[in-house]
Amino acid sequence: MRFPPLEPGHLLERENRFRARVALGGETVWAHVADPGRLRELLIRGRRLWLAKATNPKRVTTHDVVLVEHRGQLVCINTRYPNDLAQEALEDGTIPWGDIAALRREVTHGNSRFDFRLIMADGQPFWVEVKAVSLVKGRLALFPDAPTLRGARHLRELTEIVREGGQAGVIFVLQRGDADMFMPNRAMDPAFADALDAALAAGVRVQAWASEVTTAGMYITHRVNLWVDS
Repeated sequence: MRFPPLEPGHLLERENRFRARVALGGETVWAHVADPGRLRELLIRGRRLWLAKATNPKRVTTHDVVLVEHRGQLVCINTRYPNDLAQEALEDGTIPWGDIAALRREVTHGNSRFDFRLIMADGQPFWVEVKAVSLVKGRLALFPDAPTLRGARHLRELTEIVREGGQAGVIFVLQRGDADMFMPNRAMDPAFADALDAALAAGVRVQAWASEVTTAGMYITHRVNLWVDS
């Protein structure tokens, strides 16, 4: 999956969860931060960022933060891209999910709108939610980076689908390549961790995949072990 053209800058401050002030090409610009997580280990004053210019001229923020350089590597912190990447990887078989006949995005089921509704070769729907992961400690990827009531609700509804005889899954897309294992961030959000445990026990398919990130794009590279496999 390719990024739009990116420009390098340096973080001056993260004013709030969704807006940052960035030094870019000799001027100061306001950039949108799409990841609502805390990103405390990533968005540090002086860090090099890579920005995409906003396509809507009426926006208050003129750019979008896409990447941050962290310990010699690039980390994607823009949550609009993991869904595109997951779709690409499902459709070309990089993420082997079975024989997919059709894929639709943002489809409502019950009280939630899920990222994908796959129609498998046998005609049955397979509901899939994608979660973007940017936090890694040591070689351990963790999600979420901030409490997410919506994320826990999605897991509970996916679990209910499976208990009623349907098919459902979660794909955790690591927006970086330096992790060997994934686990829920129980210290940050015990409710999400409990919901993920229950989903696994019910038969919800859960996978985590790492990415190679460059200024040109982001590409799925390998599957990451789940903590339950250790």
